[in-house]
Amino acid sequence: MANLLKPWVVRYLDADGRQVRKGTEGARKTKKQTPKWYGQYTDLDGKRRRVPLCTDKAAARQMLAKIEREVQLGRAGVHDPFADHRGKPIATHVDAYEAHLRGKDVCDEHLKETLRRLRLVLDHGKVRTLAGLNADVLDRFLALKAEQGTGASMRNAYLSSAKAFCRWCVLSGRMAADPLARLKRGKGEIRRRRRALTEEELVALLRAARDRPLREISIVRSGRNKGEVLAFAGRPDVRARAKLLGWERSLIYKCLVLTGLRRNELKALEVRHLTLTGRRPCLALPGSATKNKEATDLPLRADLARDLADWIQATGKTDADRVLTVPVNLYKILRRDLELAGIAYKDDKGRTIDVHALRHTTASHLSKGRVSPRVAQGFMRHADIKLTMQTYTDPSLLDEAEALDALPDLPLGPQPDRRGDKAIG
Repeated sequence: MANLLKPWVVRYLDADGRQVRKGTEGARKTKKQTPKWYGQYTDLDGKRRRVPLCTDKAAARQMLAKIEREVQLGRAGVHDPFADHRGKPIATHVDAYEAHLRGKDVCDEHLKETLRRLRLVLDHGKVRTLAGLNADVLDRFLALKAEQGTGASMRNAYLSSAKAFCRWCVLSGRMAADPLARLKRGKGEIRRRRRALTEEELVALLRAARDRPLREISIVRSGRNKGEVLAFAGRPDVRARAKLLGWERSLIYKCLVLTGLRRNELKALEVRHLTLTGRRPCLALPGSATKNKEATDLPLRADLARDLADWIQATGKTDADRVLTVPVNLYKILRRDLELAGIAYKDDKGRTIDVHALRHTTASHLSKGRVSPRVAQGFMRHADIKLTMQTYTDPSLLDEAEALDALPDLPLGPQPDRRGDKAIG
């Protein structure tokens, strides 16, 4: 028979009220009931068990009744396939989920961020087992994030990480159903709005990226001439490395704009992925290097193909070498290059320029060049054409006057006289 109880706990306290070991000199013995209810029941093996429940008696009685019902079903030969999984620590399931994602060859950055968001949700909700993961936990977490000023896109990212974990739990036989299925992505103001760079700004950015490493080693850092740029500062080998670094950074920006590749995709590009000669220079990235895990074949403009060929020859890179060393902190480097180029990071409309804005620049210049939407979608590798035309295309780069000139002439003909039916001829 199952029953509820509040056990008595014996503790020994010193003169200051701190808990000490039994036998400590001067310690006094105290006896106090636990605030939490415990349940006693007999398990399938006939052993008497005691489990902690909760502080509310009615809720504790329901929890104990559920345990007793599961024992009775077990005695009747009815097995719950999810019972073992429900009782395991949540960390065990998260570790298995991480191993699953690594087996899918998910990129390290995406894996790290997905698990970080998932663990933050679980820690905030004090989720210890799968049974404790429910929609209310996510509702409270997302409400807190909204109060803290977190934007809708980031709140949706937390939700997506948690929902993906639950879907995997269902598919792997750890849950009978997805407890987060009813939750929908939230809507809100877009916090980060990007803008595309004009052709003149792109030229200035590439020039700044090429010159800044050499300029930085040539700046006088102290003394009377502090801030001045010396023409021939630094040893020849240091100057040579600075020039090479500037060449690489400008080539990184040019590749991002003229291919539409994402930063991690460009980072994964190897020499063997390039075909730089012949009638159709191109790059062929394997699915392991792309965001959607699908292999892609992109054409290269002739001038970019020549630049890459010159770079590979100058650096002595071979087949399995990465073409470019794309730094993790490229966004910081871009900010400094923009400053030197005289380009504002944020414009008067609050739109910013970051590394991903270079991909927006690609889409915007494709539209400006009258490339058909379907071709632009294929080049950008978007599943939805709305993403290409609405999200990634910056209307400020498009010529509105040219659009107006393309519209047809629509003469209305003679207008009626307001004083009667006589037409104004």
